[in-house]
Amino acid sequence: MLLEANSCCDHLLLTDGYVGGTIIANLTGEISGKYYYTSISNTMRVSWQPDEGVNVRGLMMSFWTK
Repeated sequence: MLLEANSCCDHLLLTDGYVGGTIIANLTGEISGKYYYTSISNTMRVSWQPDEGVNVRGLMMSFWTK
């Protein structure tokens, strides 16, 4: 995963399950090379919530199953 977001305004929310699941992570700023896993279900909801997106690269993710 590569995340480059404005820490004041842009967030990436990862949730275990499709709707109403446990929040795995609420990410912002610069993050690379991290891995996040579900623990309850085999579904992860990824919600990119940009507000500014100025002078940043944004988000790039890869998904796979074990």
